[in-house]
Amino acid sequence: MNGAPLARYDATLQGLARKGRLRTLSPRAGLDFSSNDYLGLAASRRLGDAVAAAIARGTPVGATGSRLLRGNAPEHVDEPYISPMVDTIVEVMGKA
Repeated sequence: MNGAPLARYDATLQGLARKGRLRTLSPRAGLDFSSNDYLGLAASRRLGDAVAAAIARGTPVGATGSRLLRGNAPEHVDEPYISPMVDTIVEVMGKA
């Protein structure tokens, strides 16, 4: 190699640009129905604070496997725990 190992890629990209076929990434805009955050909850400060408090209490959070394989945690069946969490999610989504 002669000091320009990526030259062939540059030439290909320039060719695509000349033909109007070069694709680029755009900033996020609009509603997101193509990711795991289609409800937009990842940007919620209130939900983030609730998750941080749950972690501090030792509550298991995150994507685990099936509860049938991994077992149940008390938080999965404890109505006094679940009800406020659901209320918070509904309120954050503006449906309350």
